[in-house]
Amino acid sequence: MIFSSDEKEFLQKTIKRKSLEISMISNMDASEATRSSILDQLSADIFRCRMMIDLADGELCSLYTNMNILTTNLEATAPELYQKYMELLPGMDLVEEEQYLRLFNRLLSHVPDFAAAFDNVFCLLSGKDLFTNSEISDLIKTKNMMGEYGSIISNIRHSNDVSLIRSSEYASFCAEECSIMLRIHSGKPVSFDEISRHMDWSRSVDRESFVRIFSFSMTDDEKALWESFDSEWDRRMQVCMGRAICDQMYGSPSTAGLISYNDSISIHG
Repeated sequence: MIFSSDEKEFLQKTIKRKSLEISMISNMDASEATRSSILDQLSADIFRCRMMIDLADGELCSLYTNMNILTTNLEATAPELYQKYMELLPGMDLVEEEQYLRLFNRLLSHVPDFAAAFDNVFCLLSGKDLFTNSEISDLIKTKNMMGEYGSIISNIRHSNDVSLIRSSEYASFCAEECSIMLRIHSGKPVSFDEISRHMDWSRSVDRESFVRIFSFSMTDDEKALWESFDSEWDRRMQVCMGRAICDQMYGSPSTAGLISYNDSISIHG
C-alpha cells in the first residue's frame, strides 16, 4: 500500500546505512552544534523510513500517531549542514540518499490523503454516508460502462495489441474500484488484502491507452461520466484508506444504519 515490497527492502537498507552514519557522525571532527543537527536529521530519517515500511506492510494502527510526529518535525537541516553531510557520503550512498528523498517526498505528498482518510473513518464509525445518492448512481453507471468496454475489447478476437490489453486492464480496474466503493458505502465486507491489492494495481494501470482508444467513441454523457469518475481518484483512494484504517483499529463497521440512500437505487457491488 503506497510503497512496494522492493521499496520496503530499500528502506530497511537505508535504516542500516543511516544507523552506521549515526556512529560515524558522533565521532566526526566538528562542533557539537553541527554534530547534533546532523544526528537529529538522521534520527528523523530513520523514523520516516519506519513509517514508510509500516505503510508498505499495510500496518495502519500507528498511522495517526506517526502522521502527527511527521508533520510536527519537518524542520529541514540548514542547507550548509546538509551539504556537509552529503559530501561525507560515498558515490553509491549518495545515489541511495537521492532515492530515499524521492520516497520521502512521496510520503509527504500523501499527508492530505491520510488526513482525509481519518475523516472517512469518523464517517464509517458514525454511520454517515460517504457518498451522495447521485454519486452512488454514477458509480453504478460507471461500473456498468467499464464492464461494457471490457466486453468490447474481449470480443475483438486474435488481437495482441498492447494498447487493447492495457485498456482492458484499465476498464477492469475501474469497474473493480466502483464495486469496492459501493460495498464500502453499504457496509458490505471488503478485505484489507483486496483494498491493498487494488491500490497497488493503481500504480500499473494504463489510463492513457484507454483514453486513446475509447475517448473519441464515447457519447457526451459517457464522456462526462468518465471524466467525473477520473477526477475523483484521490478521494476514492482516501475512502479505501479510511476503510482499511477503520477495520484495523476498530473492526469492520456494521451494516446496520449505514444504508440511507434511496431504496430505488440497487447496488450490485
